[in-house]
Amino acid sequence: MPNTRISILCIDENKSFAKTAEGILKKDLSGASFAFVQNGESALHHLSEHPVDLVLVGHHTPKFDGLSMMEDIRKKKIDTAIIMIASQGNERTAVEAMKRGAYDYISKKELTASTLSSAIRNAISQKRIEEKKRQKGERIKEQAAQDGLTGLYNHRYFKYLMEKEFRQALRYAYPLHCIMLDLDDFKSINDTYGHIFGDSVLQKSAEILRRQMRDVDLLARYGGEEFVMLCSHIKKDGVLTLCERIRESFFCRTFQDGENSARVTASIGVAGSTDPSVTEPQVLIRHADEALYEAKHRGKNNVCHWKEKQSFDELLNNEYQQKIAHYQNRFIGFTQEMVDKFIEYSKTIVEEIEKKDRRTAQHSPNVTRYAVSLAKALHLPQPEINSIRLAGMLHDIGKAGIDPQILYKKGGYNPKEFRIMKLHPLFSAKMIEPLNFLDKELQIILQHHERFDGKGYPTGRKGREICRGARILSICDAYDAMISGRSYKKKLSQKGACSQIGEGSGSQFDPNLSQIFLSLVESQALNQPTSSAAGTQKMTAMESNLKRNR
Repeated sequence: MPNTRISILCIDENKSFAKTAEGILKKDLSGASFAFVQNGESALHHLSEHPVDLVLVGHHTPKFDGLSMMEDIRKKKIDTAIIMIASQGNERTAVEAMKRGAYDYISKKELTASTLSSAIRNAISQKRIEEKKRQKGERIKEQAAQDGLTGLYNHRYFKYLMEKEFRQALRYAYPLHCIMLDLDDFKSINDTYGHIFGDSVLQKSAEILRRQMRDVDLLARYGGEEFVMLCSHIKKDGVLTLCERIRESFFCRTFQDGENSARVTASIGVAGSTDPSVTEPQVLIRHADEALYEAKHRGKNNVCHWKEKQSFDELLNNEYQQKIAHYQNRFIGFTQEMVDKFIEYSKTIVEEIEKKDRRTAQHSPNVTRYAVSLAKALHLPQPEINSIRLAGMLHDIGKAGIDPQILYKKGGYNPKEFRIMKLHPLFSAKMIEPLNFLDKELQIILQHHERFDGKGYPTGRKGREICRGARILSICDAYDAMISGRSYKKKLSQKGACSQIGEGSGSQFDPNLSQIFLSLVESQALNQPTSSAAGTQKMTAMESNLKRNR
């Protein structure tokens, strides 16, 4: 052990013992500080005011009971190494001392400079090893309780703390509030900007919440984009003020990370423990979650207290509910009319684009049929199949914004023209962006030229960062372009196109989806391209099916 300064307290009624020990220590442990007390009361006071590295406890029965002294030190939870020095050593006393936490035991007969300094060195070294292990254990325990991304408590540890806090609040009759917060439309952040930016938004959201919370509050990531906070000793008005302040912080914040920039609002639900129905922690969490759902239902970027929701629910149980239902049905009918008109107008735009080149005359209907066939082979849910169907119909609508001289150019594109052509997924997405009912289709359309290896466009996403519908559309779009031909690329046979799809599996295309697609072509289960007239009939049938299922 290096000559680091160590502090030692000697507890013994015999002053001569202390002088002997001090003399030994000064010779062999230069730099050590030494203190001496003659009774237990003084020892405990000294240790509480001046923590030491080591305690030497004398044991001289029946005059001075070192075992009782050790017991008193442990009861006070004073964490220090202890060595017992007994006037008359025996095995029974030694065993008892070690049981009570002594690091070593020396009889006066064995007390020499060598034995005492060796025992002190070993005891302090052992104590330091134990302290390192304890700190490591605490770090592991802390890591197990933390969410790896945000550094907040995780869901499991929050549930444990919630149980404790709820019992305390129940016992001492103070108010406890649970706040549930969810980032609005967070999936679209991941879909549009990728998961790296999404993770950055979650981390910065945690920072916003940390700044707003008090020292006594508990904050955790509940899961995904949802956070939970426990606030004790605060009344309803106070917690609602806090929630509004948090909501405003998100509303005024622009999240930025390099080239990406986005606004993200938050919906907040809050519930209190003082309601008679809250008899256990799970009920409080459920009430907060129900209030959060109501805040979402009210249009998001909203704060709702469970009592407010309960009052609103009671109001809806009377004659108002029938009136609301009546107007809801009228608005749903109006919305459906808008969807129908949009589909009809979109079809006209797509046909205008594609009919000017015989090779692309049925491109969108063909891609749509292939994509729906593949989606059905994957046993996807019907709403997702419907989104893929509509995205297939609209995926090239953005080409309407490209200069016709470039769009219908014979031969290949120069670099500038190719850069412009690569903008068409973005143009398509921007054209339908104002239509909120197409949020799922927008992402499929935007991403359908991304590549599985990340070398596609317009955002360079890779792997499963690309939404499944876009990965499906990518294969179907490429396949139809290959077997139809383009002004800059010769038409391939079905076998040649399948070979190209196979070669691109894992690089351009999702390897699992491409294999399933090829098996559909091989088994002739894939809907094959049709003539222009038949294609128009098929498209009309698909539109009718789409309208029924949206």
